[in-house]
Amino acid sequence: TNVGSLGLNGINARLRSRDIYFTITDSIGTYGSIPVASTVSNNSDTFSVFARSTCIDGMVIPLELYLYNSAGYKETIYFTVTIGQTTIHDPLGQDAYGYFIFDQGDTGYDQCPTYNWIGIAPAEGGSGTLLPLYDPGNTSDEGDQTSAVAITTVNLPFPFKFYGIEYTQASISSNGFIAFGQTQDADWRNWRIPDAGGPSPMIAVFWDDLTLGTGSGVYTYYNATLHYFVVEWYHMISGYNNSSLETFEAILYDPIYYPTSTLDGQIKLQYQQFNNIDLGSGDTLPHGNYCTIGIEDHTETIGLEYTFNNTYPTAAAPLSHNSALFITTRPILPDYPYLVLEQIFVIDPNDNAHLEPGENADLSIRLGNRGLVNATGVSAVISSSDSYVTIINSSANYGTIPAQSSGYPQTNYSIFVSPNCPAHHQINFNIYITSDTGNWNYNFPLEVVVPELGFNNMTINDSGGNSNGILDPGETVTVNIHIVNTGVIPAPPGTVTLTCNNAGITIINGTDTFPVLEPAAFEPLSFTISAASSMSTGTLINLIFNAVAGTTTAQHSETVEVGAPIVLTIGTGTGTQSYPLDRYYNYCAHEAIYLASEIGSACTIKNLAYYKASGADVSPIESVTIYMKNTTASTLSSGTYSTSGYTQVYSGSFPNNSTSGWMEVTLSPMFVYDGTSNLSILIVKGYQQWISNYPMWTYTSTSTSRARQNRSDSSAPTNLTTSNNLPNLRLKIFPQVESLLPPQNFSAIPSHQSVYLSWSAPVSGNPTAYKIFRNSSSIANVTSLTYTDFSVTNGVSYSYYIIAQYSNGESSPTSTITVIPNAYPPTNLTALAGNATVTLNWNPAEGRNSPRDNTKERLISSYRVYRNNVPIQDVTETTYQDTGLVNGTTYSYYVTTVYINPAGESAPSNTVEATPQMVSIVVLGSGTSITTGVQNSPLNICNNSVHGQSVYTASELNAAGIVGPLRITALGFYVVTPPALPLPQFLVRMKHTDATDAANWHTSENLLTTYTNPSFMPTAGGFDMMTFNTPFEWNGIDNILVDTAFSLVETASNTGTLQYTSMTNGYRFVWSNSDDQTDVFTGGMVVSRRYNIQLYLQPIAQAPDITVFPLSLDFGNVEVGTSSWNNFTIQNNGNA
Repeated sequence: TNVGSLGLNGINARLRSRDIYFTITDSIGTYGSIPVASTVSNNSDTFSVFARSTCIDGMVIPLELYLYNSAGYKETIYFTVTIGQTTIHDPLGQDAYGYFIFDQGDTGYDQCPTYNWIGIAPAEGGSGTLLPLYDPGNTSDEGDQTSAVAITTVNLPFPFKFYGIEYTQASISSNGFIAFGQTQDADWRNWRIPDAGGPSPMIAVFWDDLTLGTGSGVYTYYNATLHYFVVEWYHMISGYNNSSLETFEAILYDPIYYPTSTLDGQIKLQYQQFNNIDLGSGDTLPHGNYCTIGIEDHTETIGLEYTFNNTYPTAAAPLSHNSALFITTRPILPDYPYLVLEQIFVIDPNDNAHLEPGENADLSIRLGNRGLVNATGVSAVISSSDSYVTIINSSANYGTIPAQSSGYPQTNYSIFVSPNCPAHHQINFNIYITSDTGNWNYNFPLEVVVPELGFNNMTINDSGGNSNGILDPGETVTVNIHIVNTGVIPAPPGTVTLTCNNAGITIINGTDTFPVLEPAAFEPLSFTISAASSMSTGTLINLIFNAVAGTTTAQHSETVEVGAPIVLTIGTGTGTQSYPLDRYYNYCAHEAIYLASEIGSACTIKNLAYYKASGADVSPIESVTIYMKNTTASTLSSGTYSTSGYTQVYSGSFPNNSTSGWMEVTLSPMFVYDGTSNLSILIVKGYQQWISNYPMWTYTSTSTSRARQNRSDSSAPTNLTTSNNLPNLRLKIFPQVESLLPPQNFSAIPSHQSVYLSWSAPVSGNPTAYKIFRNSSSIANVTSLTYTDFSVTNGVSYSYYIIAQYSNGESSPTSTITVIPNAYPPTNLTALAGNATVTLNWNPAEGRNSPRDNTKERLISSYRVYRNNVPIQDVTETTYQDTGLVNGTTYSYYVTTVYINPAGESAPSNTVEATPQMVSIVVLGSGTSITTGVQNSPLNICNNSVHGQSVYTASELNAAGIVGPLRITALGFYVVTPPALPLPQFLVRMKHTDATDAANWHTSENLLTTYTNPSFMPTAGGFDMMTFNTPFEWNGIDNILVDTAFSLVETASNTGTLQYTSMTNGYRFVWSNSDDQTDVFTGGMVVSRRYNIQLYLQPIAQAPDITVFPLSLDFGNVEVGTSSWNNFTIQNNGNA
């Protein structure tokens, strides 16, 4: 559009791209004449552009349009275009700087994250460093309390660029965020981003009001081998309800090793426990707004908000437990071929694109070239160590894959899946890609699936009777139920049969069929049954549905009531109170006892109701949990309630849909009342904002205290006060009728040439034995609740069910379980390389549970570890550390399962490779305690001069993956607060020792002075590293003594605090306010504090060191024709 005052003629244009992802293939266009206030286009001579295949939807491309004509007119117009249309399967972004946030649903992108938790808290087996934070919260208030230390600054292990600025420090808050640089702003009230609220720049990992409780902590850890820095918020507590746990982490990747096109660092966020519950308006208590997750730059004007107030943009998938996000700018476009694995297509005979047991299938594996240069001579080979797959055609040629394009194999790969492969088994493959210019190696899994069936939506149609939807005595009804395909592939047609072992029930039509069912499809089924008129109202019957479709089977049971339940009301009083479900406060709890004489006889309780007398509010009562138990107690006293012995019978919202009347819930499960005990009911109501027009419930006064209760605005009360006001109660019950119930919780665990069966006793009744069926034939009668079937063959499918035997008959069967015994290999083997070590971890073989159950596991003897195809060790755990390796050498590993009784060994697990490397940083000491200003330490000046010693053991170094000999080049203490003055003539001395602690003074003999500083001023906020003037060479065998001292400071003060680990004889020291103690090795005292240290490590160069003795030989006079002999020694004192 010409917005000027003169017309333009003969206008030509040149289009330019300022983005390597977007190229102009025809940059010349013509606009011709453009009169004043007119708009024209270049329809007659258009531009041509090309967006590379690696472009990201949402990417903003900067363009320039250069306009000119022969009369000398020149002008450049700057504008942008946005790539694609963003959906939930695209990343969030880009922001104005260029950041994107990818979630696990963005599977079409290489940057799509995979959740892979890195546990660094010691409680998880990690070796993270606890930050000195104190944020206890307050149950009667929200936010950080005045005594809280909710943020601390740490030194980053590598420079990290964020929004174009490089940082060496980061401030980490207990409230779930990282602010780069140094700040004391620990703002617990989360805001939108970008926004002026809170510190900046920021990574809002889970920004909310969080507190630190028992077992909570914020930890950091640097992986020097893989070059990333982890911050984990472990078992944080939501300030909203002071109970919900939050565990999450941020992983910062060293930009040197994980580069981007902008040189900014990449970030991964992971959420192990994600409870986003902090609701509220933001203005009043609770402040709410849920949590904030996203990033913000230093100007507070640029950022990406992934979620705020529990709302998500279109491109942001809602988060949950075990989820991950990946934050990055644009990747670098390589100026060379770079091949990646893009997609695997399964081509199978039935065209459902899934692997199934006993199936031959082709794999078409698409490769992508992310580089800017064609990849030529491309071929690839797939392999797998899985015993359930046979690779028929393992190699394929791809020819040339053009730059920024994809390629398919010229002939497909071919595999065969074993017929005895278990359902949902993951087959792990490896693909090794070669080309004329490079090689690439990737792993990928494929799942083996089978048809799966289930049942739901059972109803009773008694239109030929009284049409009340209940099977009444003497009535014939139609039983309707849906059979559903719950799997991911079509289920073949099949038949369903209905059986019932209850006396008085006749199956008139017990068979129905169904067609092929596509995934998620269902088919309605109908059966006809009748109940004898002699059956008692309230009898519970068990209907068993069995489906067979080819090799697929499914069983389902439904408990059906014969006749309507009996209504029992306890209490006739008209007094009113806010209990048992108090809404005038945010929380409440109530416990009450109803006597056996009031209930009358044994029964099964289906429904519970309380009578609401008044209350204008009709919104549901939230977060209600109801418990019941049979009890001999008939009264209650004030005190703390316990759920011991109780059965949870309801959880959810309690109805409150009218201003008066019975408010009723259906119990799940129904509760079996024994008829002789009293009935105790405990109700716990979690947080819900209080109201003034709350419900009032009727009660009856009792002569003794049979109720107790409490309420609170700040937290869920547990200490209850007695009352004689017993809430009026209505129960709907089924009288106890002798019923032959089946066993519960039946499970079958296959293993090597065996199947382990276990079950629980029926809900009620006393079976005399249990009959075990294999493939519909009885194989054993036992009185125990377990049985191991050894008469099985590996690779063969077996179906099992159990029947309980009673003195007067048999129960209906349990559900049928089909299993395939096998010598199962371990799965998901991983290898982590260390200094001359490799640590292996794997998942147990199928059939082996954790925590360990010796009965189930007794057939598994151990796991056998193979290195380079040679067995090296049998272990009973699912981890092994291989030591004594050569750094820089690549080792391959796999693991097998070893069985006894009967003996056998499984196929190998997946194979992994690892290359040990020197570990350059280690922390010794996992304690998180902090000294006070009056406690002496290497850096404390409550006395003018201090000399002290501590011992750090070789076993500690070995446990951290450190083996010697090696060189220690720096040492640092974890400084929480610095001393008020520099430490004069500060020094560090070290030597080897066989002592394990500082119980006694170590003499000055062989002490090596490694560090000196005439005026040392420690820096707080983490490990303050002191680079040694003279490195200490650890021999790899002995323990290490660390000796520190400083001369007289000018003025002593209670300053200088360190982090320490509690340890007997941890630190021995001597002090004086008048004399330098540096060379005093007697007296003083020893305390149970050993100060945590961090060491920097280097390998010792491998080289010979040749000496000759003596340096000269004297032969004296030697006569002609005679010989003279002298001896000398050549010795290699080096390490090569």
